[in-house]
Amino acid sequence: MSWIDLNDTVDWSVINEMHLLETLMLRYCSLSEMPIELSHVNLTSLKKLDISLNSFNAPLPNWLWNLTGLLYIDLRYSEFYGSVPITLSNLASLNFLGLEGNNFENVFLEPISQLVNLRSLYLGWLGIGGDVLNLIKKLGNMWYNLEDVDFAGNHLSGNISWITQMRNLSIIDLRSNSLSGHMPSEIGTLAYLKELYLSDNSLSGVITEAHFVKLSNLERLDLSGNMLTLKLNENWVPPFQLQYLALYSCKVGPKFPSWLQWQTRLLEVDLSNTSIIGVIPAWFWNVSVESVDMSYNNITCNLPVSILLSKIRGLNLRSNNISGPMPSVWGRIESLDLSNNILNGSIPTKFEFPQARLVELSGNRIDGAIPQGVCNMSYLIVLQLSHNAISGEIPDCWKNISILEEIDLSNNQITGELPSSIGSLQYLLTLQLYNNKLHGKIPSTLQQCKNLVFLSLGMNNFSGKIPPWIGKELQNLVVLQLRSNKFTGFIPPEIGELAKLQILDLAHNSLVGSIPNSVGNFSSMKNSSQYYFVTYGGYTTSDSDTLYIYRYQWTICV
Repeated sequence: MSWIDLNDTVDWSVINEMHLLETLMLRYCSLSEMPIELSHVNLTSLKKLDISLNSFNAPLPNWLWNLTGLLYIDLRYSEFYGSVPITLSNLASLNFLGLEGNNFENVFLEPISQLVNLRSLYLGWLGIGGDVLNLIKKLGNMWYNLEDVDFAGNHLSGNISWITQMRNLSIIDLRSNSLSGHMPSEIGTLAYLKELYLSDNSLSGVITEAHFVKLSNLERLDLSGNMLTLKLNENWVPPFQLQYLALYSCKVGPKFPSWLQWQTRLLEVDLSNTSIIGVIPAWFWNVSVESVDMSYNNITCNLPVSILLSKIRGLNLRSNNISGPMPSVWGRIESLDLSNNILNGSIPTKFEFPQARLVELSGNRIDGAIPQGVCNMSYLIVLQLSHNAISGEIPDCWKNISILEEIDLSNNQITGELPSSIGSLQYLLTLQLYNNKLHGKIPSTLQQCKNLVFLSLGMNNFSGKIPPWIGKELQNLVVLQLRSNKFTGFIPPEIGELAKLQILDLAHNSLVGSIPNSVGNFSSMKNSSQYYFVTYGGYTTSDSDTLYIYRYQWTICV
């Protein structure tokens, strides 16, 4: 019954009567209650129990340790707290134990060391610290029989040479620790290894063909975020067929890794910030890859037509030297990030991007107007076109994009008024129009965007009074930036009702009168551990030039 909301449905007393039940799967069922004690445990036949990904927010139930026939117990990410007791050793038949991602104060390793049949151990994200070798010693001889090991997201230090002694190892996840030293070449002898995750540690040294010599079963490899250098022969044919490869921030370049042409099953590849220089070879777009991240390199090429014919759904080439015009047809791509390149020309009038969810083209040399076709992207969630030379008016067609959450058109040359159809974007969180040539009043329909968190209209020619409904209707605002416009009149006292507001910038307008007393009600500013600078430039005030609220200094620029 996994993946079904059963929060108000599950009756544990009824489940406890099912003495013939062998498998109970309640993964991600929004469960929040579970009895700590049972007067009598009838689940004598239970072999497999999965209650992971729930929200119990309670200690582990004591009756679990009476289920002595269990072979499999998964308690991961279910907000349990307290201690993992020594009575865990009662479950002597266990071959799978998942405790990852809970809020335990103590995880006693001694009872785990007595689980001699254990083959899969998941202790990630539990705050375990110290030298990893000390942890292994506490787990005893059972350690070397493990096939799946997950210690990710802890505070473990030391080297990883001990991995080579785990001859049955299939999956090992040591991501996000403080491990150091070299990656031993003997890892290449672990013939059963399928998944190797070592990212975000402090490993160093050189990776060669010897590290992979017998890894014919390897399917997933993540060495990212280390100080590793890959020196692999241009003619090397790997013994494995990867599905997932992540090497970000390792040194792979300057040449594009030619061995990837033999990876016919590769679905996801991350080669971001890997010192690659030059072009991406044409053969790469013919492989089966669906998600590509090669951002922060020095790739120099036009976008090849073959991209549009490939199976790629996610493409990130941010911060390279990609040049040329924008194609008009984007095939199956759902996520596109080409920001901070040197693309030029205008966005094609017929911008056929039917599956697009994220489009980031900021920091290029794109000019011309925003085409009406943008509003045909009904799945769009993020649209970023900032820091270009886009001109013309914003099309009034936003009713077609009901799920859009982020619009960033800042630092362009856009003219005209803010179209009223923007107000139909009920899920909009961010609207950034800073530094354009927009004019007119803020449309009243914008008050329908009640989820807005970030509203930046500064450095334009907006006029009229600041609408009082901003304070009444946009209660989720954290940032309100209206500086350098032509707003007149008083600051509406309703602005003080924005309880979540942390940054308010009304500088360089033509506002008059005194600062409303309600401005002192910004509770989020008072309670935050950060300092926020709030300016009211061009403001005629009868109050003192500096207003202090608690320890926050708000400077009034006159």
